Amino acid sequence: VSEVPEIWYSDTQLLIMPRGGKSPMSELTYAKIKKIIAQEIGLPAFMVTEGMVTMDTPFETLILNFCPDLPMDAFIMAFEDQFDLDSISDEDAAKIITVRDAIEYIDCRLGMK
Repeated sequence: VSEVPEIWYSDTQLLIMPRGGKSPMSELTYAKIKKIIAQEIGLPAFMVTEGMVTMDTPFETLILNFCPDLPMDAFIMAFEDQFDLDSISDEDAAKIITVRDAIEYIDCRLGMK
């Protein structure tokens, strides 16, 4: 039985990636996202460990625990900047709940370039 793919709809494109699948970019994307998280919550990158930030860590949890005044938009804008994405629509941003969601979305977008 094959898994149902993750489907992202945006105003301009349809992005599809195997759910829970790992693309060749995933590990690099994960490392970059951890650096972005460290930067946005104000911690040195070496302090953002595997136990602190897993694939299933919700961004809301990071915000609540480390920087309650930080808007989620700060992460979205950092993703756009660091991954050279034109823009992430509000609709797509609302679907980025966990680190895994961000990785899958970014890998899909980068694969579409």
